[in-house]
Amino acid sequence: MAAPKGPDRKPKPHKGRSERAALADYREEYCEDVVESMGRGLSLTAFAGEIGVARSDVDIWVKRRSGFAAAVARGKARRVLYLEQRLLEGGTGPHVSSQIFALKHADPDEWPDKPASAAIQSKEGVDRGDASTPGIEKVERIIVKSENSDGGDL
Repeated sequence: MAAPKGPDRKPKPHKGRSERAALADYREEYCEDVVESMGRGLSLTAFAGEIGVARSDVDIWVKRRSGFAAAVARGKARRVLYLEQRLLEGGTGPHVSSQIFALKHADPDEWPDKPASAAIQSKEGVDRGDASTPGIEKVERIIVKSENSDGGDL
């Protein structure tokens, strides 16, 4: 069976393909697709897998297609939103650990692996030195705010 031609043609993944070949497989709709995919918590590599290309092809698109680069930036923000919302949904044990692990990799600036130097004081004034990353601070502020609110907007 011959490979389909035209817009229904799937690009063939091949690590180390030429930049020209990778650019030939780029489609404008990938801008919307990458934001949607990452908004479900998936990585850029997982997006590449969804559309059947190598991550190296996606990296070329980011470098050479400014619209796609902007879409990836929006997708990264959507991915962090998704992961933080899942973390705030609650749960215990491995679920929480895996969410924090994913956030540390999705947004290392807000969720650094190494704690900041200042310890956080909980509402009761107890030292929470192990939870001193900016991301944890953000989650604790939301939790404290929700405890002090009447259940309205956070």
